[in-house]
Amino acid sequence: MIRLEIHYRDKIVNMGLPECGVFTAIVSAVNRSPRISDAKDCVYLHLGGLDSISNEQVDWDTLNLVPGDAVQITVVEDGEVDPPTTRKPLNTKAYREQQEQEVRSAAAKYGWTIIENPSSGDEDS
Repeated sequence: MIRLEIHYRDKIVNMGLPECGVFTAIVSAVNRSPRISDAKDCVYLHLGGLDSISNEQVDWDTLNLVPGDAVQITVVEDGEVDPPTTRKPLNTKAYREQQEQEVRSAAAKYGWTIIENPSSGDEDS
């Protein structure tokens, strides 16, 4: 089994899935224009993937990076892996309910009104 060993500052994360799936270590840098937003630029490392056996999105961590940080990724053939810290089901009733709850929370936070389509509750997509 292939795994990824991620070294960041004093932290080590051993990513891998024991059976079938995809796992990624992605560094993203976001440059924001002060003309558009007051938000600051950011760089982060996302450690996540998809467990194809359980059909779940999995996440190990999202780490904020700053200038001078170094991230080392080593591909390792065998060894123990850290379990994902979160799992979210995909394409299931529970997943749809979770998405709906996130929308309801955002609506409440921003004062939006939700207009529901009565027939949309039975669809899987």
